[in-house]
Amino acid sequence: MFQSLTRRYKDLSNSANFVDLDQQLAEAQNVYQAADTSLYNDMLSDPVNVVADMSKGQLARVNAISREAEALANGTDGTEPGSQLVGNPAYGSWQTGSNGMSFWAWYGMYAMFSNFTRPIYYDNWSSRRGYSYYNDVGRYRYTSPKQATSQAKTFEQTKKRFDSQGKRFDSPYAKTRTGSTTLSRQSTSAPKPSSTTRTASSSSKFRSNYSKDSSFRNSSSRTSRGVSRGK
Repeated sequence: MFQSLTRRYKDLSNSANFVDLDQQLAEAQNVYQAADTSLYNDMLSDPVNVVADMSKGQLARVNAISREAEALANGTDGTEPGSQLVGNPAYGSWQTGSNGMSFWAWYGMYAMFSNFTRPIYYDNWSSRRGYSYYNDVGRYRYTSPKQATSQAKTFEQTKKRFDSQGKRFDSPYAKTRTGSTTLSRQSTSAPKPSSTTRTASSSSKFRSNYSKDSSFRNSSSRTSRGVSRGK
């Protein structure tokens, strides 16, 4: 995650990476906010909770309800090891197979999760995914414009395939999953993950939701955070 933010910070210096100056400014604001200590600690709950789940209960989750409670609340089969990182472009990407179906491909250093899980297909994951900080809270700030465009493309391709079959397909971010406990004030005031759309067609006048809002800056010094352990 740190490396991902570092790459985004370096990309800011090249205007060619953005549709226009509005998008470049919005990205600068998002990187600045994503690097805030409180937000970054919240974001780290995902990889920490992956380790907790792999410990089979010896370690408790942080900032999230227990694995069993989450499965019950969201109507899922329970989270598999690494599930909190699926969809997060810092750990992998959606690839399209020869059959036209998109699947999650881990980056090399995280490929070990492939040994613990079945192949993760985008359409099944979209309707059955569990809670993660990235997908349900932090996606707006922890996704670059290029990554957001790629995510939007995967959704449109899948939706088009479903439409051709006379079926409905909803965005994986259309419904927020239950699972968080204690979050910083900055996280609770974050834009909805579904608002992370920065395609060339929609971002000609893209501006951050915080371009005229000082609440993020004012809350940084007042936020008190606690760690809630899963029961």
